[in-house]
Amino acid sequence: MPFKVAVDEENEIVQIRIWGLATRNDHLAARSEAAKLCDQRRFRKLLIDLEYLKIRKGISMMGCYRFGESLTQGILPIDIRIAHVMPGDPDARRAALFTTTVAKNRSGAIREFDTSTQAREWLLS
Repeated sequence: MPFKVAVDEENEIVQIRIWGLATRNDHLAARSEAAKLCDQRRFRKLLIDLEYLKIRKGISMMGCYRFGESLTQGILPIDIRIAHVMPGDPDARRAALFTTTVAKNRSGAIREFDTSTQAREWLLS
């Protein structure tokens, strides 16, 4: 399980960290767990840290597109703010940027950042 979900009670932030060669199912499981925590605590801030994410070779753009669409459908509350910390790996970064662009085009309140500090500051603003 290459992910961890944690809660920052003081700042009302749910944080997901995903690393390594995480699969689509890993991402979905992490988001599902985070959605439950957001719902239980009524938190509306989510930090998704992908800094150490890698991607498998041959990932399709259509797969990235569908994944981006799913960020704004069903699992997470519609009024949640999502801060993504972008991967350091260039291939993973390109895929993550495409995915978040798709989600933003579907009215998601999503922003990309290079560090968790930047992401956290935006969520707290």
